Amino acid sequence: MENRPQGRVLELVSCRTARQVECYQAANGIVAPLQRLAAGLLRVMRGSGEPEHIGFLCGAVLDALEEHRQILGSYPDGNAIAAALHLGLEEAQAGTDAEGAGIARAQRMMISGALQVCASSLLSQAVQTRNGERELLAGAMDAVRNLTEGAIG
Repeated sequence: MENRPQGRVLELVSCRTARQVECYQAANGIVAPLQRLAAGLLRVMRGSGEPEHIGFLCGAVLDALEEHRQILGSYPDGNAIAAALHLGLEEAQAGTDAEGAGIARAQRMMISGALQVCASSLLSQAVQTRNGERELLAGAMDAVRNLTEGAIG
């Protein structure tokens, strides 16, 4: 007599090979380290981060990039890195109602402008810094306009 468990038995069947799983994990293994590094750098820039951890975060990114190269034969392309660092603001705010859509657009403009100011200031790029400042202020003005119209309308 077989030694089988009583009742229903759940059996997991995977259509993916071990190699496919390994490739998937390597391709997605860059996401968390890149996001942690970006977040850490931004926090340090605004004075609230832990600069002593930046080296460790850089090491984690390098390890993930090297693992990607060893398993998949190349470093991740620009699209993979951009996707890992994409904020997803459009997707997160897509469900807002028509009234909130203007505010959401204004917030995206302000965030985009602020990031441009940060990046350009680090590299002493005066023209790009001013462009970021204009985008930031335009977003703020749009937010005020939308809030005012919402309160009146």
